[in-house]
Amino acid sequence: LSYGCVRDDKLACIYHGWRFDQDGRCAYVPAQPDFKPSSRVGATTYQCVESQGFIWALESADELPDLVGEANAGHPFVDIRSISVDASIDQVHSGLNDAAFDPWSNDADRADEFAHWWLARDVILISTPDGDERVLVAAQVVSEAQCVLHVQASAARTEAAVPKFRSHHHAWLKRFRSSLESGARLANIEGQANG
Repeated sequence: LSYGCVRDDKLACIYHGWRFDQDGRCAYVPAQPDFKPSSRVGATTYQCVESQGFIWALESADELPDLVGEANAGHPFVDIRSISVDASIDQVHSGLNDAAFDPWSNDADRADEFAHWWLARDVILISTPDGDERVLVAAQVVSEAQCVLHVQASAARTEAAVPKFRSHHHAWLKRFRSSLESGARLANIEGQANG
């Protein structure tokens, strides 16, 4: 269901189309539209909160990352995209912590100009020193070797400049994914050679 979508106010599985209500109970099976599923057929539910354009699935409300302070300062965020990455969460963390991580240019010499704040275990905010340009990256673990990165960015811009702004950050995100996946492949090869 992590790749599911909302249909008729229910979470729908993209593979078989089964739909689950807010309590996690299966409410609809497309292959048998007149069938009423047993109350035992269901999915685990979590408390959800919408914040900063993301939907956070939480075990408790105390887990909600504090995005209100730093993330809400300055210009509003624009959704860039969500992208699947064949790398572990540890490799994603390492890539995001890399001193050469620069979402605005390819100039590694500028890396020390950026501030990195981990707002939660898997959420990082990268900012220029004046705070005028910011990138928010939320990592979602899919498996031991795969994550999905959800990215938003913020900067002063006119409405007409948003497509170019999005395109720039989308290109950066693709380069970042390539870098992570290259490192993950190398780590797997080294692990097999040493194992």
